Amino acid sequence: MLSKKINMQCATKSSFSRLVDYITDTQNKDNRVQNITITNCKSDNLNWAKIEISATQKLNTRSVSDKTYHLLISFRKGEEPSDEVLKNIENDICKSLGYEEHQRISVVHNDTDNLHIHVAINKIHPDKLTLHEPYRDYYTRAKICSELEDKYNLQKDNHINKNTRGQSAANDMEKITGIESLMTYISDLNLSDTKTWSELHSVLNENGLEVKLKGNGLVFKDIGSGITVKGSSVGYSKSRLEKKFGAYTPNDGAYDCLRTYTKKPVKNRIDTTELFLKYKNNKEELKQKKNKLYKNARVKRDRLIEEAKNKAKLKRNLLKHTKNNPFKKILYKSIYSTLLNDIQKIKKTYHEDILAAKNVKPLSWLEWLQNEAQKGDKEVLSVLRNRTSKLNNNENNSIYSEQRAYKEIIPGLKIDNVTKNGSVIYSVATSKIKDSGASISISNSTENGLEAAILIAKYRYGSYLKISGSDEFKRKIINTVVDKNINVTFSDSELENYKNSLLRGKYDKQRTGTTGNRSCPNDVRSRTTTRTTTRTTTRTRRKGNTVSGIINIRRVTGKTSAVRSYNMRSLSECSLVSIERRSKMLLSNNASNNMENNGTRCFNSMRWNSSSSRVVKIFGYEVENDSIIAANKYINERNEKAKIIFDIKKHIHYNELEFGSSFRYSGMRYINNHALALFETNNNNIAVVPVDKAIEYKLRKCSRGDSVTINKGGFDIKSTRRVKR
Repeated sequence: MLSKKINMQCATKSSFSRLVDYITDTQNKDNRVQNITITNCKSDNLNWAKIEISATQKLNTRSVSDKTYHLLISFRKGEEPSDEVLKNIENDICKSLGYEEHQRISVVHNDTDNLHIHVAINKIHPDKLTLHEPYRDYYTRAKICSELEDKYNLQKDNHINKNTRGQSAANDMEKITGIESLMTYISDLNLSDTKTWSELHSVLNENGLEVKLKGNGLVFKDIGSGITVKGSSVGYSKSRLEKKFGAYTPNDGAYDCLRTYTKKPVKNRIDTTELFLKYKNNKEELKQKKNKLYKNARVKRDRLIEEAKNKAKLKRNLLKHTKNNPFKKILYKSIYSTLLNDIQKIKKTYHEDILAAKNVKPLSWLEWLQNEAQKGDKEVLSVLRNRTSKLNNNENNSIYSEQRAYKEIIPGLKIDNVTKNGSVIYSVATSKIKDSGASISISNSTENGLEAAILIAKYRYGSYLKISGSDEFKRKIINTVVDKNINVTFSDSELENYKNSLLRGKYDKQRTGTTGNRSCPNDVRSRTTTRTTTRTTTRTRRKGNTVSGIINIRRVTGKTSAVRSYNMRSLSECSLVSIERRSKMLLSNNASNNMENNGTRCFNSMRWNSSSSRVVKIFGYEVENDSIIAANKYINERNEKAKIIFDIKKHIHYNELEFGSSFRYSGMRYINNHALALFETNNNNIAVVPVDKAIEYKLRKCSRGDSVTINKGGFDIKSTRRVKR
């Protein structure tokens, strides 16, 4: 964990309201602003708190320094403490700085690789109206951050900054813009091999630089731009060079520059020459567009003012030719007043146009790369991910693989943001899923979000995955894999064994019938079918209802079809038949492979076409067979869409429901004029049930969310709607 004070370069430009507007701006992202906290203000409303703090600052009229303290608290990559821990950390740091009683607004940002908190603090005490400026606050912040890391078991950071102020500013510039600084340009030069002042001047001149005395030290100056850098900031102080070369000797020779310092991207493992040229062209086009907006605004202003003056002149000329008008003076004043009002409105519109033109700001190199990567450019995404020395595969709450890092963006997902290190943040089911190329990490993990993260990892790395994070996170991942029937394997043997034990328990419950015959393996389903068929045949024989020579087709459920209703077309079209009082026989003309794993199947093509649809009885009422086909079509369609849109719930068939359970009514759907009722189960699945006209009429009186109990005899509906439809 690191903390930093962000200084305002000019105290007169400091504005608490503008700072709060910046840190609370979502920038059209779902995951930028995670939490907003207002402390020591009378109101919890953000706008009223800003007004209150600004009014408090204005009550102090003596102070001329910046009255706002902008504190930044940043955590290591992959660390995401709870909201309570974040609040405690903010309180402890502000208390150590002496701002415990001061008004402040803190905002948690979650749109970068590092979770961080912006804290806008009012330096003016709300009661005493005195300004508090902590002395040597960097020591205080370093000490309290080290203590908080131990207290909340956070990753350790180095809180001692050995860089000078200039070095820190140069590093910040390179991190924010991605452009190489003059300090880095000088550091890359081979100045340590020089032995005299003349050699040093010669090397510097070849690279477009010169060294001069300034005050009590030396500065390196870029000849082209005039930018200077202190010699001590790049490791070549005056005392060090004079100790090596002797007393300072100025350069008397002529300049012979072979190359000069130019703004270019920081060194990358991928060549960015063409991309940077494209960026500069885009920047130039944006500059021309901005100048055009300024020009159009001025032309529009001048034209409208000229039209207003001509209009007023025409009115005066008409009034001039009128005679014996006692109100002539009053009318002249009215024309003049109208002209002034028109000009004032025109100037107001002009200022609005100028403001709009000013908002067209050129993007920095890194911001432009982020925008291009968000559009799906693989090359740009690769450039961003190669800015860091290596990719971290050990983030908390992440799924990853030993394979190489991938550079493409996953299709079909909503991209919320692309960070400066190339991590793509997707917004799925209120969860934030971050893809760094080598790992998939998730925060605010909901059930649908976990399922989406697993499917993304499977799409990215295949079925063999590794998980890192807390035990609670691993348990959630395993439970989601088992509940959603996702076919993946884990590298950790303990996790794989735990997953297999859950699967065995799930299948055991299904085999004993506690959760219905849902998702059972083929061998279990076959054994159940065989037992059912045997019991049915035995009961039929005892009743003596069989007739010699009658052929019955066995379905998977073991029920006997009514032969007299549907005549057989050709016996050779059936794969497996059974004749009463005889054993089952396999027909050789249409025998399929692996028949030992197949139960008896229903083959509808062996029946004659009937003018009326076949009727099926479910839950105590009869529906047409076409309704079953429509239900299957709707289920398949929704489950296929769920593979792309992760917040669509899984749809199941009516025969997977458990009798006697209570469900929530979710509406009606109509497929080919067949009514399908939707019920939400306790597992957040949607059951699709074909219904007849009577049940449809009852359900249409219900509201969504009403409780419905399904038994073998029908529906028990508890509606909350009192007014008839």
